[in-house]
Amino acid sequence: MSLLAKLEELRDFDTALLANTIGYIDPTPPHEYYMGGSIRSLTPTIEPTVGVAFTCELDSSTPVVAGKSVDTGPQGYDFYDQLEEMSRSGQPVVWVVKAVGSRRDHEC
Repeated sequence: MSLLAKLEELRDFDTALLANTIGYIDPTPPHEYYMGGSIRSLTPTIEPTVGVAFTCELDSSTPVVAGKSVDTGPQGYDFYDQLEEMSRSGQPVVWVVKAVGSRRDHEC
């Protein structure tokens, strides 16, 4: 069965069922994978989203300092590179971004 077919099958299950199932197949303690109330869907009326997670930490609230791009991570990996990588993957993608700027209310 292809990855896409497996992901589409996951769409049939609600999030709570999948989260509760993790405890049976992974020894990770629940407090490490359950999300707090601050994590929420920005598009709750859209059907469930399934895909391969691409993760990053991004600071979009700190002003640009001369000679240093806000878009470039500590290893020089530009987040636009990640967008290109996601596009090239040919898979359904869920982009998970952790806002790490000092002005959280100003993150994009």
